[in-house]
Amino acid sequence: MNLDRNKKASPMYYQIKEYIKEKIENGEYKVGDFLPSEINFKNEFNVSRATVTKALDELLKEGYISRERGRGTMVINSIPQTTFRNVLVQSENFLIKNLDDYDKDVHLLSVDKSSHYAEILKLNPSVELISIEIEVSYDNEKIGFFQSLISKDLNLPKNKYEIGLDLCDTLEKYNDINIIKKKDLIELVGCPKYLCDIFSVKETYYFVKTSRIYYDDKDNIVSYTISYIKPLHYKYFIELLR
Repeated sequence: MNLDRNKKASPMYYQIKEYIKEKIENGEYKVGDFLPSEINFKNEFNVSRATVTKALDELLKEGYISRERGRGTMVINSIPQTTFRNVLVQSENFLIKNLDDYDKDVHLLSVDKSSHYAEILKLNPSVELISIEIEVSYDNEKIGFFQSLISKDLNLPKNKYEIGLDLCDTLEKYNDINIIKKKDLIELVGCPKYLCDIFSVKETYYFVKTSRIYYDDKDNIVSYTISYIKPLHYKYFIELLR
């Protein structure tokens, strides 16, 4: 497989994850099989090992594989697991994967040094911050809002529209950093007041909210992102026996 390295393409770890997942679902990698090592995938795709690790971590979260130090990575499931968390995550993944089908508006803003965001990022209050705000629309309807906070010392592409919804690849590409870990908090929440006008909805309209922190290989916080996305349409029927 040749990765799409176009600036507008999906993140490389996402492409690798989808490639491996397809092989699992079509039976090329069977339940009980061990996947090639991270080094093999690294050489096959000509990417960093951290990129491969992120791809495998996503498959682990989705329930396709298990990982054990000293043994390797084993396929444990070939059928997608539809957990509540996966349903929420799919809304963001769908946007990232199909971003070319949508319009986005990008704003770069300076953030007050006294902002509580400096505390979240564990930065000295004297460090200037940049807020990256991205509104995603389809057919003139707003469907997503992403706000990311980073240090002003970090480099970004000259063309702000090259900034991805998921900052990981953008920050690694334009800076000498290696992002190896992220923490996500995913919730279903009512629309915040300040976004009601943007989305043209009431506060009772529910969104998938993701709070994401990326860490580098020195365990420093690199970015903090909050996103609100209109969820994909799902219905759940629950039957309980008394």
